[in-house]
Amino acid sequence: SQETDKLVQFTITKSGGAIRPLQNPWEIGELMKRVRAKQPRVIVEIGTAKGGTLFLFCQHAADDATIISLDLPFGRNGGGYPKWKEKLYAKFAKPGQTLHLMRANSHLDETRTRIEALLKGRKIDVLMIDADHSYEGVKRDYDLYSPLLADDGFIAMHDVILNRFDPEIEVHRF
Repeated sequence: SQETDKLVQFTITKSGGAIRPLQNPWEIGELMKRVRAKQPRVIVEIGTAKGGTLFLFCQHAADDATIISLDLPFGRNGGGYPKWKEKLYAKFAKPGQTLHLMRANSHLDETRTRIEALLKGRKIDVLMIDADHSYEGVKRDYDLYSPLLADDGFIAMHDVILNRFDPEIEVHRF
């Protein structure tokens, strides 16, 4: 939609890079069109980085959605946003939405337990896996969080194509 295209362009060109998604503009736009069409009530994002995808998720989710964004302090691939950004990210939620910002390791059982507590028995409509990009890391996130997915939910992953510039990005193997 035109609104989605405008929001994607805002994050890329108008935010001064502060919340620029680390994705191809067309790809993130197409993902957000799917999100808008679904109107998810529960989104879990693993890997916050600059917060651009988080901003877009909030703008495209249902007005009463619960959005959980999980990021590892000092994580690789842009992870570990500074603590001061929490105040900025908290403003991304629309009125009526609930946004939880978690700073933790997604690979730990205790983190999954914390997320389950926030879900309060609800299933995930959209699960975004965009964290450490290693094969083992992606597999662990998938194994831990995909069982929490709603029957009609979907999983999105970033960097699924072989990256010839960074051999440590192994999402394509998964």
